[in-house]
Amino acid sequence: GGAGGGGNDPEMERKLRELEEGRDAEWEAKQRLSKELEEERAKNMNVAIGSVIDGVKEDKMKAMKKIKKLQHEKKKNEEKSKKVKNLYHDLKKDLEGGMHSYKELQEEFDKLEEGDEKDKLEESMAELLEKIEKKRGKLVEAKEALANLKAKSVSMDEELMEARAELVSVAGVLSQNDDLRRKIQEEERAKFE
Repeated sequence: GGAGGGGNDPEMERKLRELEEGRDAEWEAKQRLSKELEEERAKNMNVAIGSVIDGVKEDKMKAMKKIKKLQHEKKKNEEKSKKVKNLYHDLKKDLEGGMHSYKELQEEFDKLEEGDEKDKLEESMAELLEKIEKKRGKLVEAKEALANLKAKSVSMDEELMEARAELVSVAGVLSQNDDLRRKIQEEERAKFE
């Protein structure tokens, strides 16, 4: 009959080996699948971060181009302001000279007796007055142009400040990107340790 326990049953050892091999193969498959999933996740994360960073870099370039364009426009505006300011001062000086001449003619006119000389002087004064009015009109136009240029300059300064703030924030995102990538890599390493 029955033999006692001590003997090794080859059939039992074979089945035990098969179970262990199956368990090891299943474990290896799980490990391989887990590793592949982590690699895919890391790859997807890098692609996602990369596309965001590409967008941020594009925004940075746009901000830099906007700043350069605004600086160029501001310089042109300042040059135009300078020309209009010089024109304004010339017109003002010319107008003051014309008014002074008119005043002198008026004093001379008041001293003259009625006659041809007084009539000629009156015609000269009328012509001078017309010229003075034209100069005054040009002076008013120049003054309005100066006010508009100054308002445009203030507006450009505000736009430049906003564009620079935008550039600073975009640059901040790019530097944060380096920190974010480092932290993600540290997390990934920690998972495998």
